[in-house]
Amino acid sequence: NGTDALYLSLKALDIGIGDEVLLSPYSFIATCASIHNAGAKPVFVDIKNDYNIDENKIENAITKKTKALLIPHIYGLPVDMDFIEKICKKYNLLLIEDAAEMIGQTCGLSKCGSFGDLSTFSFYANKHITTGEGGMIVTNDTKIAQSCRSLRNICFNQERRFLHYRLGWNYRFTN
Repeated sequence: NGTDALYLSLKALDIGIGDEVLLSPYSFIATCASIHNAGAKPVFVDIKNDYNIDENKIENAITKKTKALLIPHIYGLPVDMDFIEKICKKYNLLLIEDAAEMIGQTCGLSKCGSFGDLSTFSFYANKHITTGEGGMIVTNDTKIAQSCRSLRNICFNQERRFLHYRLGWNYRFTN
């Protein structure tokens, strides 16, 4: 689902303990909880009148521990992602775009969901396209894509499909 897409994105980018991730305080709880569950610290940046993060306040929140920005677009209103990308480049920060409410929307000349290191989407019942549940991660980075594939589906892989532990014995089952 969209929550898992956010969490897997953080893990794929190796964001965890000791890292800070900047985000808007005005978002669904999954945005903040994903950062916390990855072991990182969520750091809130104030919002503007459209309920999106105030891009002009981001630089003041950046510290030596800041590793990424997780930017959700709220209510179908796009954040100025070109400006956000410039900040990320200037401070060498990773960028996760939460485009759960942005399918079909644009920011400037580019489609929302095409910015940053990766973008996430949600297909929950209240989203533009719904499958009842479901989420998606998109990236144009082959290494990040492979990491996301590795992390999905309880980290199953070709070499180790199942790994069970019982009473101190290690049972291995393979495909």
